[in-house]
Amino acid sequence: MVRPRTNIGKCIVNGCDKDAEKEMMCSKHYSRKWKYGNENFISINERYKDTDKCLVIGCNNKPDAQKLCPKHYHNFMYHKRKGNLETISEYLKKKTGDN
Repeated sequence: MVRPRTNIGKCIVNGCDKDAEKEMMCSKHYSRKWKYGNENFISINERYKDTDKCLVIGCNNKPDAQKLCPKHYHNFMYHKRKGNLETISEYLKKKTGDN
């Protein structure tokens, strides 16, 4: 049996006007508080979701993580795990041929 929703007002987080569901917060902010201990936590993916293109020159794909598209992010992580580079800046220099 599905429990009916009860309206307990608006979310208490500043700037949020969604309906509150648990502990006076909307589901997004409640989930963040439960998972990260902070209702205002913003993941890397959310932080860069408004960026329109991957940082790699010539790539027009939408970025997924750390301003890189999934293809370039996984390639960066592969090289990082191998110890070939440490930062995204190093990866971008390698991709453009600058040494």
